[in-house]
Amino acid sequence: MWTRNFADYAMKPPPFLCLPLCALFVEVLSCVSCISWLIVPANAQTASVQTVAEGSEWIPLENRRDIVPGSALDFSGQGLHDAPAGKHGWLVSRNGHAEFERRPGVPARFYGVNLCNSANYLSDDEIERVTDRLVRLGYNAVRIHHHDDAWAKDFVATKNAKEHKDFANSASFAAKNNDSIDRLDALMASCIRKGIYLTTDLYVSRKCTWRELGIDRDGDADMMSAKLLMMVTDAGFENWKRFAHDFLTHVNPHTGRCLAEEPAMPMLVLINESSPHSDWDKAKALPEFRALWPEWLAEARAQNSGAYPAAEPDAFPEKGGWWDPSPENSAKAAFWAWVCGRFSRRAAAFLRDELGVKAMLSTENNGPVLPAILQMRAEAGGYVDFHFYTEHANSASKAAREETGLPLHSTFRNHNPLQDPRGMYWDVAFNRVWGRPLVVSESQMGGPNFNRAMAGILTGAFAAIQDWTGIWTFAYAHNREKLFDGIDAGPGRFDLSLDPLIQATDRLPMLLFLRGDQPTPEAAFADYISNAAMRADAEGHVLLPRRPTWVENGLEWRARLGVAFDGEMPPSGVEILAGEGEQQADNNNLDAPLCGVAVDGEKGEIVVTGPRTCGAFVQAGDSFEAGMLSASVRGHSALVAATALEGAGLADASRILVWHLTDLHGEGFSWGGDIVKSSYWRQTGILDWGSSRLMLHTGEAEVALKLERGGTEPAAQNSDRRIVSPAPSGDVRVFALDTAGNRRAEVPAVLEAARSESSPYQTLRFTASSRQPFGGCMYYEIVHE
Repeated sequence: MWTRNFADYAMKPPPFLCLPLCALFVEVLSCVSCISWLIVPANAQTASVQTVAEGSEWIPLENRRDIVPGSALDFSGQGLHDAPAGKHGWLVSRNGHAEFERRPGVPARFYGVNLCNSANYLSDDEIERVTDRLVRLGYNAVRIHHHDDAWAKDFVATKNAKEHKDFANSASFAAKNNDSIDRLDALMASCIRKGIYLTTDLYVSRKCTWRELGIDRDGDADMMSAKLLMMVTDAGFENWKRFAHDFLTHVNPHTGRCLAEEPAMPMLVLINESSPHSDWDKAKALPEFRALWPEWLAEARAQNSGAYPAAEPDAFPEKGGWWDPSPENSAKAAFWAWVCGRFSRRAAAFLRDELGVKAMLSTENNGPVLPAILQMRAEAGGYVDFHFYTEHANSASKAAREETGLPLHSTFRNHNPLQDPRGMYWDVAFNRVWGRPLVVSESQMGGPNFNRAMAGILTGAFAAIQDWTGIWTFAYAHNREKLFDGIDAGPGRFDLSLDPLIQATDRLPMLLFLRGDQPTPEAAFADYISNAAMRADAEGHVLLPRRPTWVENGLEWRARLGVAFDGEMPPSGVEILAGEGEQQADNNNLDAPLCGVAVDGEKGEIVVTGPRTCGAFVQAGDSFEAGMLSASVRGHSALVAATALEGAGLADASRILVWHLTDLHGEGFSWGGDIVKSSYWRQTGILDWGSSRLMLHTGEAEVALKLERGGTEPAAQNSDRRIVSPAPSGDVRVFALDTAGNRRAEVPAVLEAARSESSPYQTLRFTASSRQPFGGCMYYEIVHE
């Protein structure tokens, strides 16, 4: 037996709650998880180490990746796709959100996944299988990611070979050297045909030699240095331009269009995660980057002689980061905004004027955001892209291993984000600049967090309330092998294809956000940051925070939020409130009624109520009511949710899907060791990620669902005074499903008649249990015939 106290992990985080990591670095960390630690020191805290094994608390669950057509898990009939992608023209910014040019007044929304590395390069039959799977899962968007190195190598090889016609015309050469280009073309064409929109970045992780970037040095440049050199040197910029030209003007033979002319790829980021905030050591080692510091400062002080008093032209900052408002951090953030803005304007002019690119452009999608960076994003791009992660494991430090005496390779907080005093999305709403659509192209509540079943209901409800344009979960798979059966790898930090629990919870945003089941409130507020406030911030008189002080706790669950700068006012209907240093708003007068979401920060619980989709994440022993659905949870904290697959709402639906999600790990997953001294946060260590044999934590939920009243015969009263319908108008049956959507077992259920003649509802009751005759279970289908 083992227990977990979630409150132990509910520590107040620093302002940099969500720290996105470079995806390549993440993949390197994922490789570390394969190491087997066989030797445990004699002084190890062995009593604190716990391991997942089949038994009373864990039951095997089969991960079936492909969804059965027509099953309750097949979302292809939910109206989430409008094939082919791009049929309504280019995406444009109107009224503060994105719309297709031929669908005025209809906000466009995208919910997708990232495909990384070799997961972008599949055979024809694999392409059809994977894109069909994505459609049935409900995704209408894919972010092509970490694709650029393989693509560029094949493009250069093909281009060079064309100069030797005999060699270039050989079938063997084409098969060997042009494969990545053709495979990505075929994947994108299949996505477009099936209504899946595309997005990508024009630099992610393509390898470049130092000399290709204009530096007289042997070997390959590291990724951070490559990004910065592309932004600050002519040679680096020419390297960036060459790839952008080749990639965007290459004609896809499967569509007959190049990506510069492809409305199904309506958004492009110039460079992925270009911010050096978390890799400052590499950034400060570049003379070309350091040389811009005095140039920026001179320009800033030419406009305002009192700007950035903490900065000196001959003293480049030796420490990076700009997490909190402070004179030092304001200077670094403003410097970075200047560097990034200068590059972005130059890059956008090249794409627009020379390549004729019509896609919306964005820049700087990584790192903490202070007002100077937000203002730059608004001026330099047509939309704002942002990355944030609420939790994921990181590589264990030597200090953590020494503190615990355990051979740890990773650590994690096991954090329940709702238990932060400020809330999960405490300041992320203020990454939106009014007048610019906001997308989150990387988002995840990564493994092995024991609370990650809540991720989908949180993300879906919040994104719908804030009226975002798109979200891409990171990531569906980091390589081709993870897309299919046969790989011996358990759930890790991110890959949905290996973690059916995070895949299950990730289906809720498609309904709450994409299908529109969670309403977007009318109430909207702008944190107005005037030029005078920006000047005061630069002079150190008023330090502008990332979250205005007038925002009361929980307002982000009741109103759309964002910032506005001088020169571009927000759309109509957005109330403008004074920013810092000016007359403050009275938050007691903010009219923002509840819109179906209730959050309990003390317990770490959320309840979402809607007529078509509703549910909650609650702790073991707690109950909830969410409109038509109510449940009591025992054995383990759990997400319980229901959605109508057919019909206008749950009450009259002929088919209903129900989730009951607890926790899941690979067999042998092992963790322990209380890390306090060597970490800012209290953390727990990971000794082994476990195997591909998956274990679902056992738990139960007593589920009650209101359905429209059936039957016309008089009700009878049974011995325990419960009113039972003797003859409903049709059968109501409950089936336990596997992860492909197959009906594997029928679950006993009771249909109760209304307690009064005036009530239009009868109540269906059944027990959702993780332990079913066929093994672990996370889904149920209710059929009301």
